[in-house]
Amino acid sequence: DKLMMFILLFFIIYLPYELGVSYCLFLKNNIVLGVAEFINIIFIIDIFLCFQRPYRGKDGKLVIDLRFIRWHYFTGMFLFDILSVIPFSLAIKPGSSGLKYVFLGCKIFRFIRFPRLFTQSQAMVDMRMQYKSHWGDLCKYSFIIIYMAHFFACVWCLIPYLENGGSTDFEKSPNWIHIWYVSQDDLILDGYTTNVPRPYGDDNHLSRYVIGLFWSTQTITSIGYGNISPVTKLEWGVGSIIQLIAGITWAYVLGGLIRITTGLQSKEEEFGGQFDKANKLIIEMNEEGKGYERHGKDG
Repeated sequence: DKLMMFILLFFIIYLPYELGVSYCLFLKNNIVLGVAEFINIIFIIDIFLCFQRPYRGKDGKLVIDLRFIRWHYFTGMFLFDILSVIPFSLAIKPGSSGLKYVFLGCKIFRFIRFPRLFTQSQAMVDMRMQYKSHWGDLCKYSFIIIYMAHFFACVWCLIPYLENGGSTDFEKSPNWIHIWYVSQDDLILDGYTTNVPRPYGDDNHLSRYVIGLFWSTQTITSIGYGNISPVTKLEWGVGSIIQLIAGITWAYVLGGLIRITTGLQSKEEEFGGQFDKANKLIIEMNEEGKGYERHGKDG
């Protein structure tokens, strides 16, 4: 379970970048493709293990009968898990550029395993018992805000690529990447070309990601510098949807952090009150002791 959670965590970060920023460039690297296929094999092995893995029924009881386990898995998540292990090599065959997003998009089905692992995994139960609840909540809210910034950046970088017909020569059509880069002409003319991110071309995916991440971060936090703006109808539409989701996410995370802070403060106040009572009791006992001592001397 720990291995699967680590792999799924890797995939939910890697896959949006591969689809939205590098445009499947990494899969043309033999090393990356080999790692991806190795992970694929692990998922296939996990499919076989799921036919043996107990589950909890609607009544909360653990089901250990193999007949029920196999039927439950086969009629439930089996189809999604099978679709999620389609080989990566199918996405990069010559002439399959139109289908590569379909094949890679099937990997999204792997994310469905996340709720199962978090609710049924014994490893997660052990971690919850080992650490205090507020630390777990803090990690959860931190992960949500960081991941949403990453995901929105990848989506924002994908739009110009799709509108440009699958080409990274973004100067050929109007889009936010080209308009942003043109706005940097003064810096480029002054010779600051090495410090200005150049988002054109297949190999400059990291520059695109940095710009997209800057936009998504200021969108989520409602800062909005305005130096990166939508240009086409699709960019305006997707940007509006992202802003709505970002606003809800930001409110949810802030509410959670405030709740954690309030809980910690109440615990500190409770501890401080108990500490003050203990100090008061010690002082009273010392005064009583001194009173008995004086009374003994007088006697």
